[in-house]
Amino acid sequence: MKLREELTRALLEAKDGKVDNNEKGIESFNQLVQEMTLKQQDVKAFAFKTKAMLSRMEHKVQSARQRESIYWHLASHGVPKSLHCLCLKLAEEYAVNAMARSRLPPPEYVSRLSDPSFHHLVLLTDNVLAASVVISSTVEKSANPEKLIFHIVTDKKTYTPMHAWFAIHSIQSAVVEVKGLHQYEWSQEVNVAVKEMLEIHRLIWGQYYKNLKEEDFEYDGEHKRFLEALSPSCLSLMNLLRIYIPEVIALLISQMEWMTLNMNL
Repeated sequence: MKLREELTRALLEAKDGKVDNNEKGIESFNQLVQEMTLKQQDVKAFAFKTKAMLSRMEHKVQSARQRESIYWHLASHGVPKSLHCLCLKLAEEYAVNAMARSRLPPPEYVSRLSDPSFHHLVLLTDNVLAASVVISSTVEKSANPEKLIFHIVTDKKTYTPMHAWFAIHSIQSAVVEVKGLHQYEWSQEVNVAVKEMLEIHRLIWGQYYKNLKEEDFEYDGEHKRFLEALSPSCLSLMNLLRIYIPEVIALLISQMEWMTLNMNL
């Protein structure tokens, strides 16, 4: 009875007491028994050491769950494996298949690219399937699909897969043009601004990751912005260029005017 009361009292004291999770301690029950036996410690010491051991274990489990949540978040925002494989296959097709490298649009439709009587739509994307779905759906729902001109603007790494896809899978009625960002002459102002934004986002990404790492990847509702900042889309050039859509349109318009001038010469 006395031992029971003593153990109960020790457990209650340990419950209200504080333990240092950063201090290296006992990692298993066998270590606990060995230490208690060798040092001949009392019941109170046993209770505190048991609490410290369980606390560290709980902390490890919680940290592992948080890491899993973060990695799932990053994986879900990354490039889907199937889409990545599609781009690789299309890039290979571009290299070996002459049809995949054929001009977009075909020569007989080039004049339409600068014709203001047509409806010109700009797609700024690095997603091949999304671009295909958007264009196919728009053409299908349009009352006058033959009046539609699609200008797809993508990044350098996606240019060849995007070109190959629309060269092989031509869209009936509508005209599709595919160009890469590297094929435009951007103003110095836009070039500098985009580079600065990319650098700022890389610094933010690094700082947020460092913060989560220092906290052993623990986060709560207030730290969800850390996860959003770690999303790969935050470092995507295409994502950052959304705020420069007016400049993209201006480049396309100037290109159309230049083509019209050349045709009239």
